[in-house]
Amino acid sequence: MWSRGFELAYATTAGDQIRVPLVDAWSLRLESVPPVRRFSSYRGQRHLSRPWWSATDGRHVGSESWLERDLMLLDFDPTVIAIGSQPFWLRWSEGSGRPVARRRHRDRAPCHADVVQPVGVAVIDSRERPAITGHRPAWRRQAARLRPEVMTPARLSSLRGMALQCSRTHDQDLLEAAGLVNARDVKNVPGRPKTDKLDAVWLAKLTEKGLLRPSFVPPAPIRQLRDYTRLRVDLTRERSRYWQRLEKLLEDALIKLSSVASTLNTLSARDMIEALIAGERDPRRLADLARGRMQTKRSALIKALDGRFDDHHAELARMLLDQIDTLSAQIGTLTARIDHLLAEDDPDDADGGGSVADQVAAASTRPGAVERLTEIPGIGQTGAQIILAEIGLDMTQFPTAGHLVSWAKLCPRTIQSGPVTRGGKTGKGNPYLKGALGEAAAAAAKTDTFLGERYRRIVKRRGKLKALVAVARSILVIVWHLLTDPFARFCDLGSDYHNNLINTERRIRNHIAQLTAMGYHVTLEPAA
Repeated sequence: MWSRGFELAYATTAGDQIRVPLVDAWSLRLESVPPVRRFSSYRGQRHLSRPWWSATDGRHVGSESWLERDLMLLDFDPTVIAIGSQPFWLRWSEGSGRPVARRRHRDRAPCHADVVQPVGVAVIDSRERPAITGHRPAWRRQAARLRPEVMTPARLSSLRGMALQCSRTHDQDLLEAAGLVNARDVKNVPGRPKTDKLDAVWLAKLTEKGLLRPSFVPPAPIRQLRDYTRLRVDLTRERSRYWQRLEKLLEDALIKLSSVASTLNTLSARDMIEALIAGERDPRRLADLARGRMQTKRSALIKALDGRFDDHHAELARMLLDQIDTLSAQIGTLTARIDHLLAEDDPDDADGGGSVADQVAAASTRPGAVERLTEIPGIGQTGAQIILAEIGLDMTQFPTAGHLVSWAKLCPRTIQSGPVTRGGKTGKGNPYLKGALGEAAAAAAKTDTFLGERYRRIVKRRGKLKALVAVARSILVIVWHLLTDPFARFCDLGSDYHNNLINTERRIRNHIAQLTAMGYHVTLEPAA
């Protein structure tokens, strides 16, 4: 046990010094004992030693260091019923020791340790003593590590508070239970030393005072789904690179097939490339392999296929095609797995009110989350799966649509100084989510819908890029509403939505008044 070898020494009201093993001292009410030493004061002292009146205890409590100054804030904590400053010495085998402060809560669970890790801090206040490693006692903020075997789900659920600032990959279950914080919110104060230990102490203080907001860590099923969708996106991009390498190889051999065919990933283009690899060099025979509408371009194909394709081009093309086929097979496997996971985790199939027969009938007729998201212009099945994997299915993490938009970095920052208010940059955000929303916005901009009209209205005065971001934000707001209400369905407002909001009679009166003020007599006649 980590506490073996430590002794606790405290003073009685009569001035006697009592020393007991640390393992036998957990039940002592040390907040009522006098301090074990006087609070020193000397000339040139950088901190002020003075008694401080505690409203919790109704007596003076000594204070001389920055750490004890933080104990003053405990007087405003309703869970704290007693405060003691330097009530005991803690001694170990080296024969040294130093006084520390202790507090007791209403649940009678003493604050055993503020455990500091190299990349974060865990502020622990549980009913059982945490197991830590280290050569110093756990009564102060000391660099130590929690052993993985003791971080069970039961112990994680009993933690009073924990915050981790990650600089590398950690156990996702631990992050979900502890609370991952944004490094921007816990930046160290300028002008102070910057070390991992001091950063951890700063995290401990902020977590104790409730000044940190936990970042969004999705549950385990959504994290698994996210791994599959992100890998599919990466493999799809890698496959596109191999298609580009193949096109460059054909251009090097003076084969201009991409100038006639829309893409190289068509049946006609694939048959021609396979024939070139097999040794066929006659452009007329290669052009005869065209299918469908490609047959009408026979003369252009003959010119495009007349090149210098030799054996080394054939060998390289074979390698590229094999790699493309392998990636396509892996992408198909991932897609099937993603469909299976979404079918299991779809909240729209959850039990609701009514009889069992009514629930079964509703579940069989009501579309799932993916089907409802694909009703939004610009979003296909792949895009809907990526969006669900990145933001999850539970929208209680985001109280409003604005919170989700802000988390996704699709709204500009507000920068206000005096009377001047301006918008800043949107930020980086989640690259996979923003990529899917950007593709959906580009596709929706070409449609005759409300989103398409919104793009055309904004692009006139703001430009294409900002118009796409605005449409992507609108799509994400729609997604939030659809996922918040499992019975909601998308309904397009129409491309004439803004025109229908205009009061025609009022506009006519305004125009007539303006022309009359300019000295004209206006007569209105309906158009034929």
